[in-house]
Amino acid sequence: MFPRMKLLVHILAISAAITLTSLVAAPVISKETVLNAIATFRADPTSPAAQPAARLVKEFAENSGDVRVTITKKAVPLISHHELPISQTHPLTQAFLIGNVRSQLLHNRIGDDCYAGGRQVIETYRQLQKKNPRLRINEIEKFVELEKAGKLKAYLSTP
Repeated sequence: MFPRMKLLVHILAISAAITLTSLVAAPVISKETVLNAIATFRADPTSPAAQPAARLVKEFAENSGDVRVTITKKAVPLISHHELPISQTHPLTQAFLIGNVRSQLLHNRIGDDCYAGGRQVIETYRQLQKKNPRLRINEIEKFVELEKAGKLKAYLSTP
């Protein structure tokens, strides 16, 4: 084989290996898969399937150009809440991401939707309260009151 031909074969082999490695390392998550994962989480955020579903949505949000989510302390007040067990706070922080991503995918609109995230937090909070009627989290109760007064969207939209 001629030296140039040998070099070309090596370059093509390396290019193919890099392409295959990148395809294996970063599988593309479809919108349909994400919407199914969101439905799983929303059906029961405490089910064994909810955590893997939420992780898949998080991975999609972090790696996809199809959605944009901004996490702030105001929008997700439980991020650093140390008094409550993680079993109560984690589904609520995940709920914000779930609601935000769901809204963007359903409306085919890229752009942070804090209001949809906040509404999902309230819905998930109500589901958790059905399983634990004594559950009361002041930060989420504030969201509930703001939503009742029609002010949650404005509250979450301001920095």
